[in-house]
Amino acid sequence: MAGLLDYLAGNDGASPPLSADMPPSIPDRSGWDFSDVARSFGSGLTHGAGMLAGLPGDVRQMIAAGHDAYIRPIEHRLGYEGPSAEAMRQIYAQRPQLLPTSEQIATLAQAVFGEPHQPQTDAGDLAYKVGEKIPGIPLFLATRGLR
Repeated sequence: MAGLLDYLAGNDGASPPLSADMPPSIPDRSGWDFSDVARSFGSGLTHGAGMLAGLPGDVRQMIAAGHDAYIRPIEHRLGYEGPSAEAMRQIYAQRPQLLPTSEQIATLAQAVFGEPHQPQTDAGDLAYKVGEKIPGIPLFLATRGLR
């Protein structure tokens, strides 16, 4: 029976196994690894806290980008020639930032804590997602949860 299975698999003994033609196997992520879960939870917690802390800076950056994309062309059509978008970016870059963006916070967190951990198991992926949501719970409770 083993000879028949080897023959059907293409490994009849005369030729090498078909590993070169076969696609790479998908790693098994269904296991439970406590260190992966703990590190993934910590990475998710750091990412979620950084996103929440950087939210005001992200909103400020979106408003500036919206002004450059939508309001500046209207100003030009009306005849107002203010500073260019590049000049405004240079002015904003020289000012101290009281509202850092989430990208700046993520860069700072990476410099302090190192490269964020990537989950290796499904349980680690779930722990990362839970850790990412925990910093937003007080904001949720303040705005919608406690009516």
